[in-house]
Amino acid sequence: MWLNILKGISDKTRLRILNLLFNRELNVNEIIDILSTTQSNVSKHLKILKSIGLVKERKDGTWRFYSLNKIDPKISSFLEDIFKDKEFKDDIDRLEIISEKRNFISRKFFLTNEGQGLGQFYSLDNLIFAFAFLIPSNSRVLDAGCGEGKLLKILAKNRSIELYAIDYYRDSINSNLFSKDEFERIKFYREDITKTDFEKNYFDIIFMNMVLHHIGEPRDAIRECLRILKSGGKLIIVDFYKHNYENMRQEYGDIWLGFDLEYIKNILSEGFKLKDYYLLENTNNLPDNFIIHIEKK
Repeated sequence: MWLNILKGISDKTRLRILNLLFNRELNVNEIIDILSTTQSNVSKHLKILKSIGLVKERKDGTWRFYSLNKIDPKISSFLEDIFKDKEFKDDIDRLEIISEKRNFISRKFFLTNEGQGLGQFYSLDNLIFAFAFLIPSNSRVLDAGCGEGKLLKILAKNRSIELYAIDYYRDSINSNLFSKDEFERIKFYREDITKTDFEKNYFDIIFMNMVLHHIGEPRDAIRECLRILKSGGKLIIVDFYKHNYENMRQEYGDIWLGFDLEYIKNILSEGFKLKDYYLLENTNNLPDNFIIHIEKK
């Protein structure tokens, strides 16, 4: 192995390329710019460095990027001693120019177009999926009143959590929302949210998303969730803020026309802390929403 490597690095151009790749992944054109040589010359030397296992290649569209492979620490130390020479250090200084060139492409776009057109690439759904991974591993999480399972679909992306779901109408779950693996990992129960069969202090996190206004006794539902919540656990409630849209009783089967903060506060007993409250104003002729974060002491 050492003989092949010594033969492979016996050329100064190949040493200069390795020196650059010790510091950063580069494409062929960037190496050409720094070394002031031709494409054929760089490609030839990269091929040799790949053949002896010092360099690896990665494709990004039509571009090919090269970086240092995992190599023996003794070889790495040997090369680092060589790279202390001033000429190699001068090449590293030129790497800053490459960084500037890369950044200039994006900087120019934002300065000339003010970022117009980028909105089409941003997905709120994907961002919400990402937030599911902030839930600590091995947490027991309950979607209380899961409906067809839209929140569950997000939470199920985090394979490290233990996921439960309850709904009085078991048939409301839409299995088509999930992959087979996701669906099989969720523990579904047909339960009355005001009186479940779960043990006390069982869950780390409980979500109640747009559920309370459909429940005959909201106080009982909240108190039951607090009963089955662990010490230090979190209850997240999302629902309508108090409103006067009377038609929603007939059109959507709503029992209650939302809730104000005082209503929730009056339900909480000693041992629970209202950590956060956020009012979300709705401009589409619909009731405002609120988010409440309750923590069990």
